Amino acid sequence: MKKSNKAKIVLSLTGFLVILAWKSVHTESCLVLAFPITIIIIISMSVIEFSAKKKECLAQFYFIESSLLYRLYNSKKILFIKSLLLSVLLGTSLMIAVVFWDIKIIQILFFDIFILYWIYAKTLNILAGSIKKMMKYVIAKDISVSINTFLLIVSILIVEIYSPIPIYVDISLKTTLISAYNIFSSECTVINFLLKLNAEKDAFSWWAMLNVDNHINDKNLKILAWTTFLLSNSLAAYAYSRYMIQLIDLFRLFGDENEQ
Repeated sequence: MKKSNKAKIVLSLTGFLVILAWKSVHTESCLVLAFPITIIIIISMSVIEFSAKKKECLAQFYFIESSLLYRLYNSKKILFIKSLLLSVLLGTSLMIAVVFWDIKIIQILFFDIFILYWIYAKTLNILAGSIKKMMKYVIAKDISVSINTFLLIVSILIVEIYSPIPIYVDISLKTTLISAYNIFSSECTVINFLLKLNAEKDAFSWWAMLNVDNHINDKNLKILAWTTFLLSNSLAAYAYSRYMIQLIDLFRLFGDENEQ
């Protein structure tokens, strides 16, 4: 393995350790917010790069460069604000999901680093000679993130389906919510609020999926529960893919762009 490839793997594994550290210390003071903030910054780099290149291409295609519409559409301030808000949403979703995911899913995330690296390398090889250099890495990353997110979602759902029912799930929705609140908490007010909000969502989803057929004749409620469960995990899986692909690509951004 080339030296640059080893550096990418080491950087990715370091990023994975940041996630493990967060999962271990999220119950502590607000100082641990440094972990999700770091992850949000890294995700934002990926989101901003993709959004900027996409807007640049569309602006050049649709508008005359000297026009007001071109300047408004390609505004860096608007782009930065939108990308930052999306990155905060993605980073927060990932950090909260990690707290609730069990060891099997964490193991999947570890091995997924190598799968994502392989997908990215193969995608770059396929695009070589077909895509301009300024867009090759951006498109390769976006394709890799899409493929990897799908694989992660399938893996997470399989694990969740065959995992034991959480101990806080009860026939009573009120008891389920109270139990979930007691299990997931933090000394930091901000983290505690987000954990309890997610605990409420997960508790309702599990309760609805397990009890609707037996006690409540409302199929729409069960569909809503499954949809909420799927969307939250999908958002976290996408965030993880964005986070890791940017770590893999950081070596290129700050190193030799021609090394691939």
